[in-house]
Amino acid sequence: MATLFALLFLIASIGTIVFLIKPSLTQFKSKPALSRGKILLYGLALNFVFLALVGVFAPEVDNTDSQAAAPAAQNAAQPEVAEKEVQPVKVEANLGMTPEQFRQKFNAQLKALDIETIRPVAEFDIKEGSVRDTFQIMFTQYVGLTGTVNKDGSLRELIFTVGGTEESEKAMMDLLIMSGITAQVISPGTEAGNELVKLITAALKNIGKEENSHKKVIGDVEYYALANEITGLWVGVSPVGE
Repeated sequence: MATLFALLFLIASIGTIVFLIKPSLTQFKSKPALSRGKILLYGLALNFVFLALVGVFAPEVDNTDSQAAAPAAQNAAQPEVAEKEVQPVKVEANLGMTPEQFRQKFNAQLKALDIETIRPVAEFDIKEGSVRDTFQIMFTQYVGLTGTVNKDGSLRELIFTVGGTEESEKAMMDLLIMSGITAQVISPGTEAGNELVKLITAALKNIGKEENSHKKVIGDVEYYALANEITGLWVGVSPVGE
């Protein structure tokens, strides 16, 4: 049927063109010939009807093969990508928090103790290094803190230092307070603060000895203290195995 209507569409198209060229051919018996306007109108209408019927009766196209072939063609066009072995991301040893988290917790503990002689810690000015980043602050004229930061932003190590001073008693008191707060922040709910006091006491007691390093592991954190007459007293906190 679609072929028949296609043929009729072709005949109607040719007839419309012929009648437009010579309208007198549309004259039938005593009826006058149609005007070119009517010929064009009737011709377009008839062609439209035949064209619509061609679409209605046209056989359906089986797309199964073409649809099945399309994914295969796409797969063939895509280059094979060799599977790369996923390497596990190595997490650097750290103290379980960022420098900013430590600062906020330290200040909260300091405020809770209501100690006016030690000012709250301002935001750390972290200096970029080739392997690790660092920051330094001075709590007082004689007590300072140096922090080491991993490249992923985690806090790696804290070291308090006390230099030689005539006000050694006040400097030691400040150090004990700050290191004690640090122990509470890093190892909450443990005896880390008391153990750190023991380490500091042992280091000061043996300050004249060549080997004067004292350590204590609590959980996954290592606390240490070392002292000599030249460098003064160092009190540190680092991950186990650092």
